[in-house]
Amino acid sequence: MGNLTKPDNEIIETMIFPLWGRAIYGEYYPDLLTDFKAKEILSNIDINT
Repeated sequence: MGNLTKPDNEIIETMIFPLWGRAIYGEYYPDLLTDFKAKEILSNIDINT
């Protein structure tokens, strides 16, 4: 059987996409959704690591 271990940050990386979506959606449709916390969190994350 192969190695079944997952990288430690796999779940964290998948959670960035909904967070990013909320931040971007709020920019395009501010009357429907404004998520200041999502924008704040994304501005503090180094996504390229």
